[in-house]
Amino acid sequence: MQMKWKRTLALLLAVLLLGSSVPLAAGAEDGYKVGDTVVYGCYPQTRIKVSGMTEALDTQAVNWQSYGYYSGTGESDDGKMTAKSYMQYCDVTYGGQKYRGVKFSSYRPIGTGYTSSINHQQSNHYYTDTTYWFRYEPLRWRVFDPATGLMLCETIIDSQPYNNYMLASGEDEYGYTAYWGDADKTHYANNYSESSLRQWLNDEFYSTAFTKVQQDGILATTLDNSDYSPDCAAYGSASTTDKVFLLSYNDFLNPAYGFEANQTKDFAIQVQGSDYAKCQGLRTYRFNEYSDWWLRSPGVDSDSACGVTEEGWIGPAYSVNSTDVGIRPALRLNMGSEISESAQLRVTVTDLTVQYRSSGKLAPNVAADEGVQYTLAYSGFDSGIISVDENGSVTTRKAGTTTVTVTATDEYGNKAEAKCTVTVKYAWWQMLIRIFLFGWLWY
Repeated sequence: MQMKWKRTLALLLAVLLLGSSVPLAAGAEDGYKVGDTVVYGCYPQTRIKVSGMTEALDTQAVNWQSYGYYSGTGESDDGKMTAKSYMQYCDVTYGGQKYRGVKFSSYRPIGTGYTSSINHQQSNHYYTDTTYWFRYEPLRWRVFDPATGLMLCETIIDSQPYNNYMLASGEDEYGYTAYWGDADKTHYANNYSESSLRQWLNDEFYSTAFTKVQQDGILATTLDNSDYSPDCAAYGSASTTDKVFLLSYNDFLNPAYGFEANQTKDFAIQVQGSDYAKCQGLRTYRFNEYSDWWLRSPGVDSDSACGVTEEGWIGPAYSVNSTDVGIRPALRLNMGSEISESAQLRVTVTDLTVQYRSSGKLAPNVAADEGVQYTLAYSGFDSGIISVDENGSVTTRKAGTTTVTVTATDEYGNKAEAKCTVTVKYAWWQMLIRIFLFGWLWY
């Protein structure tokens, strides 16, 4: 089978490196160093398995939408693969937290040209005619270059093909079978500038993972999309300018990013996929739970691209219409501005003084991205002095001073806290009652 041959060739032709055990490097505008972690954006990740929660989510009003995933006749390169509606998703907010639901009537094949009989969803324990729920959670990024803001997502967050379409027809410049990325045969299947994966990164992923404020903090990056080897230069594509992209083969040979350009195997770049990625059909190797993930550089022929194997090797022979290879997005953040800070949830609250046997109300000030919902919770106070309900209303119980912790949680699971002091005092006439009418016994 061609897919299996590609995986084997990937190991034989693998170009290896040592890398992710990164040394710290100075020079970041905001104090970031190579290897530091930045939290930015949110994406569905962890599957909800709590009893009662899935049932509650199932009862929510939802608007199911098709992913438009491809499947075909069983041949990987006959050009007969088409987008279908067998797999759908919806987004809901419940209890102040955002979730994504996923369901499918047939399995997603391991390649866009195959049928559902060959898939990884079943081995990942996801089955047809069942709704699965995933919590939106913050994305974590590893800083590669503090000066330019280049960073790579720490985990595999999804599973998508490099290109949906592939047609074998004629020969290429090197005398090998030509694999085309469109029916009109205008570009090869591994042309990154025309790939469906590039479009997915800068459309579906970009709009799902980042708020408008966060999108403004992501810098446009001009990319070199040449092939990994000069011997395969015809497979390279024109440069592009993108907000989100994949790292290239040469990025992993750049010692400035903390890697060593000595082409050795690196266990440190092994990475596991999220629950959501596994539901999408990510291949997970049972002996180590790691998965393969894409690089953007074209590979050894016109139907292959580079990727990182589950064992930490870099190989140039992944079939581009494979749906079971993971996605680790890369981007550049404007590290010298306050954009990354303004995209984070913040809360402030002022102290409150209340007269005994009166009520008051805490008034937290929450800064969140436009359109992002959040909830507030109050905790940590002395219940013998006051009580605080879910709306921040304060009821006094006796004179005294206590501290209240206000926690804001947005729909993506981001949290921010602030503390304030609540003081309960007696009015002058209440003091008279306590002194002259034995109020300390009954009032």
